[in-house]
Amino acid sequence: MSTSRYVPRIVCMCLLGAMWVGPAWAQDVLDWIPAESLAVVRVNQLDNTLGQVDKFLTGISPMGVAMPIHAQLGQALGSTELNGVDMNGSFALFAVAPEASTQEGGLPPVYPGVLIPVSDYDKFISGNVNLGAPDDHGVSAVSGPGSRSGGTPWLISIKAGNYALLTLGKLYPQILQYQEMMGIAPGTSASMAVLAGRLGAEDTAISRQAPVWIYGNVAQASSLYKPMVMEKFGQFKDMIADKVKEDSESPIMDMVPIFDMYGSILEMILDQTTHVSLVIDPQPDVLRLSKTISAVPGSDLAGMLAKDNSAGLPNRLVGFARDGAAMSFVGTIGDSWKSAYTKGIDLVKAMAGESMTPENAAAMKQMTINMLNTVEGPVAFSFSINPAAKPLFEMEYVIAIKDAETFKGLIRDSVDFFNKSGITDLYKGMGMQMDFVMDFGVATYKGVSIDSARLNLSSTQPDSPMGKVIAGMYGEGLDYRWALVDKIFAMAVGHDVESKIHKLIDQIQAGAQVPMGSEMRDAFAVLPGADKADFVLTYNYVRILNIVGAMGEIMGEQAPNINVPTTSHLSIAGWGGENRARFDVAIPKQHVLEMVSAFSALSQAKK
Repeated sequence: MSTSRYVPRIVCMCLLGAMWVGPAWAQDVLDWIPAESLAVVRVNQLDNTLGQVDKFLTGISPMGVAMPIHAQLGQALGSTELNGVDMNGSFALFAVAPEASTQEGGLPPVYPGVLIPVSDYDKFISGNVNLGAPDDHGVSAVSGPGSRSGGTPWLISIKAGNYALLTLGKLYPQILQYQEMMGIAPGTSASMAVLAGRLGAEDTAISRQAPVWIYGNVAQASSLYKPMVMEKFGQFKDMIADKVKEDSESPIMDMVPIFDMYGSILEMILDQTTHVSLVIDPQPDVLRLSKTISAVPGSDLAGMLAKDNSAGLPNRLVGFARDGAAMSFVGTIGDSWKSAYTKGIDLVKAMAGESMTPENAAAMKQMTINMLNTVEGPVAFSFSINPAAKPLFEMEYVIAIKDAETFKGLIRDSVDFFNKSGITDLYKGMGMQMDFVMDFGVATYKGVSIDSARLNLSSTQPDSPMGKVIAGMYGEGLDYRWALVDKIFAMAVGHDVESKIHKLIDQIQAGAQVPMGSEMRDAFAVLPGADKADFVLTYNYVRILNIVGAMGEIMGEQAPNINVPTTSHLSIAGWGGENRARFDVAIPKQHVLEMVSAFSALSQAKK
């Protein structure tokens, strides 16, 4: 009997003429996964991967993951021996939503599937007590929670090449369709487009090599769920706005424009992302993550993901990334920065509303592009927390410049524009009063002219909790000192800026390339290909937590003593490309242990 009268055929979503079609003899797990799947989790060499995770967790967690996962799988199949299961094969979990919801406002149905590699499917069925004998269609019932004698089984299973495909018992009609469209059923030939054909060669190779590979079809998910997501976001925005208005101390900030900006970002991601993937690679001493984002060609997001370090040259300013900083960054300023800033100005304009005219927004874009055009490419940045100082944070920037005089003129113009463009009105609506004052040639050091500026920042309600936070974080304002030396722009921001700009000038005038610091060198060592990356970033979570103690003191509470020695950090790198970019993160076990100690100290301080 035809099963088409039970559910609409998923062929309408899965058949694409030029796409790889999965034959019944296919062996890779991706050959059994529909191309239009919403999400996929693939685990290669399961036993080995779980063992690597357990090694990483040793000393961090009292319990590993291998034994619980083995126990759960054995419980599901009814045998701790896991008979017929190839524990060093490729396992996969996928979800398909092949049709829209038939109910107004309802979500489309999601059909999950689990592919288990088997060395012998007959042994898999006969050797695990929860699996029943196959029926006339080769479908076996899997007993378990919620199963009733003679009723719908908990799960069902079929043979798919060297895999057992398990899905929910209520999806019996869909599993028959799957058999027919994969060419498994007698007298049928494969017609279903599969994920192996949808992915490019690079993504396919990565999925086979990675210990854990996770895939998300954002374009497909957006077509099904975007209206619901945006509706829920709007409801959340309205709820927060109402709560702020009900504040008995009178709100100092209009949250609606801020949420409008984040809503625009969310909509851009949903509309302009095709798919994302994440690789998880556990090692005994480091956990590596690698995320790839693919964008719609020609979109704003695609522009932001473009490659900046097209020549693949090492960054000659890498030595200016400071050891001991909470965060250090080295990178190359290129076209992706222009795309990001241009889109960012659009978002600021949307948030600013009438306080920023379209003419001012256009002028800001042009000024930003002009400034980026004067930049050679290499840039280094460091951010530090100093709980004993006001302001609490310190920053240093070093940027290679092509045209020093033009760059200097653009700095002057940008500050004038900042004070006249309506941006200050935007911040005033957020409860902050600010203005920017600049002085040129305020000092000379070793023949180099030094310019200065101060960002005066205060709360419109200084006695409010937010007012106290602003005063505690920024003190009387942010001080800036900068200089141009041999086509290198150097700037210090925050506390003790005079000595810091002098040190930067000394380093630049010394002539030789500043040696790479030990922390950035460690980052390059754990991130393969970092020397050709568009950026490399170090991030020390323990040092960032120092701001927690300072904030407690600002609010009149006893400051927690988070005195945890730290010798490691997260390392992050990014490589842009054509309509896609990859971001790698290395998380050393040592830094996880340091974070655990820091949070433990914070928890003890609160008791």
